[in-house]
Amino acid sequence: MRPSPSFLISVLCVVLASLSLAQTGPDRAPAVQLRPTQRLLKNSVVLTGGVMVPLAHPSLKDFWNLGPSAALTVFANVNRFVSFGAGAEGSLLFFKDGTFSTRYPGVSAHPLKTANLHLFVAWKYSGRLGNVVAATLSASLGGSKMTKAVYEERIAGVRTTYYNIPGRMRLTLGFSPGIEFAFNRSIALVIEGRVLYLHNDPEAGLLAGGRSGLRWNF
Repeated sequence: MRPSPSFLISVLCVVLASLSLAQTGPDRAPAVQLRPTQRLLKNSVVLTGGVMVPLAHPSLKDFWNLGPSAALTVFANVNRFVSFGAGAEGSLLFFKDGTFSTRYPGVSAHPLKTANLHLFVAWKYSGRLGNVVAATLSASLGGSKMTKAVYEERIAGVRTTYYNIPGRMRLTLGFSPGIEFAFNRSIALVIEGRVLYLHNDPEAGLLAGGRSGLRWNF
């Protein structure tokens, strides 16, 4: 017996409905595209420049003024928040001729720039304040040496010392609070304060300043 056209149409509708339910059934979850996790960049380099000024002992701060300062630090990133590294910084302090002339009228000043070289290892913590801004805190331990600056005269058998910076190596402890503004994953603007304590140093003792620069992640 030959099937009627209406029967064939009914069978075709049942097949199409079954296929449609199989495509959109409750057991089939829609595909979800996952964003790939960004890989942590392992290293970073921080280059900053600014000023440094002596704060503690009169033997240095009375006759030397603030001057330029720069630092280069290389960090290994442990995770998104903690880094360890090593670096070097240098500062140049300018002689205050007017202060010396006021203190010792009639004495030639012999102006002399004094530099400080500091080598250190460092620890750094970065706390995210948003997608762009991060607050940072760095601590360093190292050694620092001022350049020698001595001015003495012997008049009528009496020795007069105007200043005496022997330039010895000192153990140092440094702290640098700061803030960073990220341009992208690789580059950020760095602004930081700097306090450097020179242990058992009667000439310098404490240096402080501020710097800004860039951080590169790679």
